[in-house]
Amino acid sequence: MTFNSYRELVCWQLAVQLRDEMIEITDRTIVARNRRFCDQVGDSTRSAVASIAEGFGRSNKEFRRYLEIALGSLRESENHIDEALKRRYLSATEHQHFRGLTKGAHQAALGLAHYLEQRIRAASSQRIRKSGDSRNTGGARNSSRSRNPVNAGNADNPGNADNPGNAGNPGNPGNVSNLADRGRHRRG
Repeated sequence: MTFNSYRELVCWQLAVQLRDEMIEITDRTIVARNRRFCDQVGDSTRSAVASIAEGFGRSNKEFRRYLEIALGSLRESENHIDEALKRRYLSATEHQHFRGLTKGAHQAALGLAHYLEQRIRAASSQRIRKSGDSRNTGGARNSSRSRNPVNAGNADNPGNADNPGNAGNPGNPGNVSNLADRGRHRRG
């Protein structure tokens, strides 16, 4: 799985769609009068998009941290969408649509974050194994290796790091192996 750009990530694509469609809502006269609401919903939707873009291309650990920020921004956006319904800025149908966009972006980002966490754990396990092998220079078997849970199969690694699969969550729509394909199908 290789992505050349953050623009290929479904979580980014859905977050952009949410941001762009919320701009249309905040341009409505009744909504535009509430500057504070418009600023807050604008900030949260822009933050999700920007965090995903900014984290892309960094280390897995850093990118995962940026995804956590994006997830928080998406939860905040969801809260603003609920407020928009309460204030009658959105119809029930629009509210449902925006909640679906937010949930889709959240699930895709969460799936990617889980995948990155698996990669981080696999890399850490690999470093531990290599450091254990390098200390064993005398050719004799290191008896502590057989008791080391890192070397006892993949008990600490719930998924195969080379294939994110469902990242321990069957039915997770954020399945990283399908992110690029799903993004192409969602475009209008």
